[in-house]
Amino acid sequence: MLKITFHISSMHDNDILMLATDDDFRYALFTGDVVLESDDAKIELCWGWIPLLDFAYSLMCISDSLRTQENASESFEFTESDAILLFQKEGSSLTISASFSSDKIQIDFLAFSCGIEAFHSELVTRLSLEYPSLLSNSIFKRLGLYISPQEKECLCHDKKNI
Repeated sequence: MLKITFHISSMHDNDILMLATDDDFRYALFTGDVVLESDDAKIELCWGWIPLLDFAYSLMCISDSLRTQENASESFEFTESDAILLFQKEGSSLTISASFSSDKIQIDFLAFSCGIEAFHSELVTRLSLEYPSLLSNSIFKRLGLYISPQEKECLCHDKKNI
């Protein structure tokens, strides 16, 4: 199991959010802390400045990239520091390591993928409820309404069965 918790440390005016750009969402808006946790390990990113929506979207992209490969790795580099998260897939297992921590999370890839999707969904839902104006921002829709290839396949399959 992968549990990802977050804390939003920055709040914003609804009027500004309607006009927010891609760069705003990726580098400035909704910054905070993140904790990645399995049954055996924890990687804490408690710096207060992580752009949470960009982080969640990027993790969804990493999950999708690794999904189709047997053995591969992807990384997430934090723009405000030299910190890196490394995601290494071997078969059906995944290891998450960090340049700033000795802890490593080792989990099944499906648990990783489900944990990422749950984090993304929870974040987007919370932001949408707290900031309704986000729903009229096309950048937020793209970053927030991310549909993975696996979900698209399910949606297409469901439509065929209607």
